[in-house]
Amino acid sequence: MAGCLTDLLDEAVAAGPERPAIRYFDGTISYGELDRQSDALAAALQGQGVSRGDRLMLCLQNVPGFVIALLAAAKIGVISVPV
Repeated sequence: MAGCLTDLLDEAVAAGPERPAIRYFDGTISYGELDRQSDALAAALQGQGVSRGDRLMLCLQNVPGFVIALLAAAKIGVISVPV
């Protein structure tokens, strides 16, 4: 049975951190890099005072940053609001 979003990412990282998670134009982001970038954004958001239960508006196009922001929000218990 599938777990929450962060559990699924943890499983993917454990299965192969070098495996491609996102392919965007000519670039690739691995599961390990996706985990690191979303951790960094989560820490930055917390540093700005964002905390569990807050809403985070995601005003992004269909770009890797959207996935990174979605994961970062999930990691700190923030409710993502895509617009």
